[in-house]
Amino acid sequence: MDGADSNSQNAIRTLETLSVREREVLALLAQGGTAKSVSQRLGISPRTVEVHAASIVVKLRARNRMHAVAIAVYVGTIVPYEATRESLLGLDGSLDMGLEGRAGTALRRP
Repeated sequence: MDGADSNSQNAIRTLETLSVREREVLALLAQGGTAKSVSQRLGISPRTVEVHAASIVVKLRARNRMHAVAIAVYVGTIVPYEATRESLLGLDGSLDMGLEGRAGTALRRP
């Protein structure tokens, strides 16, 4: 097993330690969600989202949230979708900057 495979396997094992809620938070952060938008989506407080995000960073030994998302994408836990004109623009052609209108991500269970 080379270094990249070993790193990937370690990251997968670490991602498996995330709670279901932490995985949900990570997926929504990967979509560009803020603590406020994620909290509204999940029905929890923004502070709780911040606590989950901090826990994710520690568990994944990431430098920050973006690095945590990159780790999850690298090992295939989060799969980014291709951005399309239809996903970014509303039916009337106006730019939709809401969380649901952005190019999204799907969460895979390890």
